Amino acid sequence: MTDTPPAVLELEADGCRTWQLTPRNISRVDNDIDKLGVFAKGYWAAGDDGRLECVGLRIGERPGHVIAYYGDWIIRHPDGGFTVHPGPEVAQ
Repeated sequence: MTDTPPAVLELEADGCRTWQLTPRNISRVDNDIDKLGVFAKGYWAAGDDGRLECVGLRIGERPGHVIAYYGDWIIRHPDGGFTVHPGPEVAQ
């Protein structure tokens, strides 16, 4: 994991719940969000070799869903909405 960006720390201080999404914690983050009653599932895209691979997490129903890629910060606001703050390219 990387250091928490100041903007994310400010959101946490304002009552937001946050997760930094990584390949190692995607199952836990998905489960946490499911427990909140919000649909979440892996987000898949073609890799460099053209094969599909999981690259992040889709949160919420269309329209209005958000996509978090590995390394991004997922923010759940006190009103129940979600936003994503870009993180480093890939966090392990």
